[in-house]
Amino acid sequence: MRAKLDRIPAILRDITDTDKAIHQLVENLQRENMNPVEEAKAFHRYLAATKSSQSELAKRIGKSKSYVSRIMSLLEKLNRKEQEEEAKVAPAQLPGKNLILEALRADDQKLRLQILRGQYTRDQARSLVKRTKLVGVEGRLPSGAIETSNCTQARV
Repeated sequence: MRAKLDRIPAILRDITDTDKAIHQLVENLQRENMNPVEEAKAFHRYLAATKSSQSELAKRIGKSKSYVSRIMSLLEKLNRKEQEEEAKVAPAQLPGKNLILEALRADDQKLRLQILRGQYTRDQARSLVKRTKLVGVEGRLPSGAIETSNCTQARV
């Protein structure tokens, strides 16, 4: 199908490669299906390229400053091995923000990696993290804790 137009309205801009990269970053940041790790990396790239503040980035992409800050902190809290593991996971299989936050609460490195690989739902991860925190280093329940079907709870 043809529009049968001899001309189209357009604006031509002569921009530098840096400006072009910044425009592409902003466009990517406005996508809804970006996983938190990609998003955090893109935030860091944008801030490095533009020397902007987190507040300016938040305004530019239509998010709150606290959202930008929270996403950026995710990347800073993941250690190198965890970031490498995240890179191996297919983008569609990467966990969301809530699951990553749950993984960051886990003291057990093995459990943390399993959560980051998307092996558990958010509720399962929350329950496992809570249980491992109660079980502690010795691998057994502390005195005063009771076993339930979902997780371990401390007796009050």
